[in-house]
Amino acid sequence: MPDMGIPIPVNGEILSINNISSGDLINNIIKMTAEESQEFRLAFGSSFLQFHLKQLYNIDSSYTITYASKQGVKEITLGGIREKEFNERKPREINTSSNQAPYSLKLIDSLNTAIIDFRVLKTSLIFCGLLIS
Repeated sequence: MPDMGIPIPVNGEILSINNISSGDLINNIIKMTAEESQEFRLAFGSSFLQFHLKQLYNIDSSYTITYASKQGVKEITLGGIREKEFNERKPREINTSSNQAPYSLKLIDSLNTAIIDFRVLKTSLIFCGLLIS
């Protein structure tokens, strides 16, 4: 993630964080996230990685990350950062034009099909409204 100043190369595979294998982290995140599918639990739960690291392993300030890349297996130590600093460092999202709808819906009656084209999902309420209708 060079654009964030983190020296893990693109396509690098994280093997462990603070000597806890990525497999164990993944399994424990899945166990702590309530939902039906394992894929959803992992996707949703991983967005709260810092929470899981603190709750499961009491890790919250320094992260020793072992990763593999084309250059071999390496280890780095990163200090935690606050959300404000993270948001300042992350790449900016492309804003959609204010006059452009965040999604479009096209019905194809002959195929009994609906196509939803999302440009941006601003709130889950919009999506829920679409699902209910």
